[in-house]
Amino acid sequence: MEQRRTLGQTKEALEFMEKLDQLTGEKRDHLRLIFKGLVDCCLDDKMHGVVVLGHEDHHANVFTLNCNEMEAAFILSQVTGSFNDKNMEDAPAKEMFN
Repeated sequence: MEQRRTLGQTKEALEFMEKLDQLTGEKRDHLRLIFKGLVDCCLDDKMHGVVVLGHEDHHANVFTLNCNEMEAAFILSQVTGSFNDKNMEDAPAKEMFN
C-alpha cells in the first residue's frame, strides 16, 4: 500500500518544482548530472561523496555521502590538490615573481 503524502510534503514538492522551473535548460541539465551522481553514490556503498555549498559571505555547508569525516577530509584534500594544479597550470615560473 502506498503511503499518502501529507499536505506539507505536497506543498514542499510543489515549491521545489517551482524552483526547478526557474532554471535555464543548461542549468537544469547540469543539475541533472549532479543528481545522477548523488543517487549513484547513495546506491553504491563503495562510492563516497562530499558536497560543499559555499556562499560569498564565506559560509559553507558540507554534506557527506557514504563516508565519515576522515574519508571526507581525504577526498577534499585530493580535490584541493587537483584544483591547485589546474589553477597553477598556466602560471609563470615562481622565479618570475622575484
